[in-house]
Amino acid sequence: MSKSSRMLNEVAEDGLNCFVDGYVTLANKPNALLEGLGIRISQYLDFDGLRIMKVFLAALEDSNFHTEAGVVQEWIDELEGDDND
Repeated sequence: MSKSSRMLNEVAEDGLNCFVDGYVTLANKPNALLEGLGIRISQYLDFDGLRIMKVFLAALEDSNFHTEAGVVQEWIDELEGDDND
């Protein structure tokens, strides 16, 4: 596992601390880790939805989900257009 992967895993694990006791079970831990990572990313980006969407866009592009990335880019463009009105 690369250093960056270990660091992201640590961030996701830390995100599990956001949940109330008993929420995370062995059965839902994989999804809870994703939620925890999302929570920490949201906090890191100061809850700025547009910045969160740009991170999501980069992840989609890096994963070769180009069609989906195009949809997200359209959403970003719409939101940025709203800011310029």
